[in-house]
Amino acid sequence: MFLWRLNHNSLPVRNNLKRRKVKTETLCPMCKRLDEDCGHVFFKCKKAQECWRELQMEDARCCLVQCRSGKKMVEKIWKMQADQQLKIVVWMWRWWTARNKANAGERVQSAGEVCSSVHYHLEEFAKLKRPAKHRDQPQKWKPPAGEQYKLNVDAAFSALTKRGGWGCVVRNNTGEVMDIGAGNINRAGSALHAEALAALYGLERAEQLGMTRIIVETDASNLYKALTTRLMDGGPEGALFRQIRLAMNRNFVSVSISVCPRSCNRVADSMANYGVAAFPDGGHAFWCQAPSFVNDLVSGDFPGAEGL
Repeated sequence: MFLWRLNHNSLPVRNNLKRRKVKTETLCPMCKRLDEDCGHVFFKCKKAQECWRELQMEDARCCLVQCRSGKKMVEKIWKMQADQQLKIVVWMWRWWTARNKANAGERVQSAGEVCSSVHYHLEEFAKLKRPAKHRDQPQKWKPPAGEQYKLNVDAAFSALTKRGGWGCVVRNNTGEVMDIGAGNINRAGSALHAEALAALYGLERAEQLGMTRIIVETDASNLYKALTTRLMDGGPEGALFRQIRLAMNRNFVSVSISVCPRSCNRVADSMANYGVAAFPDGGHAFWCQAPSFVNDLVSGDFPGAEGL
């Protein structure tokens, strides 16, 4: 629908509203410097140009800004390579969303915030293209035994932006969610660095809640190696690995680390992706019960539930 309206120049930019006899201010709500039409809001606005540069698409912007109509612009986009088509369209859609929020009086998002959202959605589209691995009986999450709690952790990371998100969920021996959290990672050196931060934040939360017997479960085998041996202490994240091991030894009666398939870590994975988009300023949040968007994943992990 967004592309159709863009193609027909029917997006409610301020100049279009004025042309339809709507009394409104015509200055761009993002830069507040020039009148807002489609050409300005997507290509000429100073803040939009910052995004094009950060996404390394300045050449594409210079090409599209020459188009004299929305139809010509869309036609030119369709002639580009598929990955560039998607990147441009996703950016324009996310920029239009940010523009609408600013137009409604909300804070103007920074170029970094908008671009982080673009990368998040591109990664989600990429997941749809990956061939599914067919298994007769995919492994499922298993609850801990006795009085232990299981802490699942995961991270999302973009090598291009060096940003990401983390997620964690603590459940008891019946599969009930005791606590669940997500946050944004403004800077990480690697995917392993992001995974280690997820483990650290999850363990800190478990300690705050007074949980003393913990099983930490991750789908990152390199994180397991980093936290159960000293073989990776000489690397750039060595100090972080030592900090986590020290916290495990000091703050818990018993703690162990295990590696699980991705199919057993779906809740933490979903929370990590949520953290990327929900907290662009580097924030985080914890809930005592699962948010609605992961309810199905949590229910699917209950003992006896059918595999999704």
